[in-house]
Formats: sequence, structure tokens, C-alpha cells
Amino acid sequence: MSGCVLRAAGSSFSPESFLTAFPLPEANHRGNALNVVVSDRDGADLEGQIRDALAFLQLHAPAVRALLAMPGVEASLDFGLWRKDALSQSVLFPPTLTALAGELGLGLEVSLYVATPPRSI
Repeated sequence: MSGCVLRAAGSSFSPESFLTAFPLPEANHRGNALNVVVSDRDGADLEGQIRDALAFLQLHAPAVRALLAMPGVEASLDFGLWRKDALSQSVLFPPTLTALAGELGLGLEVSLYVATPPRSI
């Protein structure tokens, strides 16, 4: 799994009702959790995921504000990246993204995935 996903959940949150009022593209839900694909770029393309996330947030800011105004709902942007075969790995988010995410009340997180080498036949 890679790409960037908007994740939201709350104990009394109804994703179905929210999506009726704010139909977000590529949204799916289970129980009281909502996931929206923000970027389907590869886990090696953090810059592309960030560009897509900025565009998504600018386009869907009213929906994100409404989502985070709901009692008990918490949300974040989860950036899926390939884990590097290195001693350390760091991620830097640009101020434009951190400022916009903060203004909207969104957390930022990174999920690291092991890139599985292709199987030889």
C-alpha cells in the first residue's frame, strides 16, 4: 500500500451521512471510519503525494472543515512510503502543507511499507 489517504474516525461518526452531504471521490468506509484516496502515487514519490494532497485540500477544504467540526471526529493525512534500506529515514513536509493541514485540524502521519522485490519465474 502506498499513496496518501485521508483517514477519519469517531465513536459516533456516521460516514454514510457525511458522504451524503459531502460526496468525496474515492471514499470508502467501514463502521465509524472513513478513508479517502488523496493520491495514488507510488511510495517513492513523496513530492507527488504532497502536490496531490495540497490540491485535494484546496479543492475539498469545506468538506474537511465540516468533517473535523463533527463531535469526536479525528482525521489525518497518511502518506504511504516505501521503507528505504538505510540506517535512518526522515520525512520533511513543506510549510505550505503543514500550515494548511493545521488550519484544517488535520494530523500528518507516515506509514512505511516494505517494498517487496518482484518474484522471478
